[in-house]
Amino acid sequence: MKEKINFVMISPHFPSNFETLGIADETYENLSQSLIDSLTEYYRLDNIDD
Repeated sequence: MKEKINFVMISPHFPSNFETLGIADETYENLSQSLIDSLTEYYRLDNIDD
């Protein structure tokens, strides 16, 4: 079973400090190390559909 990844594209003119913001319903500990290494900030939501 393939993991589904949802993402939002932001205009390339957006400030560079927002380029590596992660938002998901997965716990931080369950993210891959390569993803963690590329994130500046990460926010976990109880339900990403809300």
